[in-house]
Amino acid sequence: MQDDRSGRCITKYKNRKLYCWSIDKVLPFPALNYAEAQATESIGDFVHKLAVVLKELKECRIALKIIGKKELIKPTARLDDIFKETQALIAIIAKSISTSKKRKETSNPKAPKS
Repeated sequence: MQDDRSGRCITKYKNRKLYCWSIDKVLPFPALNYAEAQATESIGDFVHKLAVVLKELKECRIALKIIGKKELIKPTARLDDIFKETQALIAIIAKSISTSKKRKETSNPKAPKS
């Protein structure tokens, strides 16, 4: 596969180009949404934004699995570190959501649970 100036993969197979395009477009979104989460003014909004980050990370994980299974990047071992880091980030963000929900409940015990 070759890389064009926009960072997308170029190949003669349309389905491979689609997969390369999707990883190029999907991977930056968790970071951008995390930046939004850092700027929130309430715990509820923070939890919501982190949930979006978690969703985006899970989409990245699926994209990496597809790329690995289809062997669109060779050797596929090149994806291992990225996949492991994605898994670790999913665990961190999920724990952050859980912790934030607990803090919200303890700071406002009479509020309905969400």
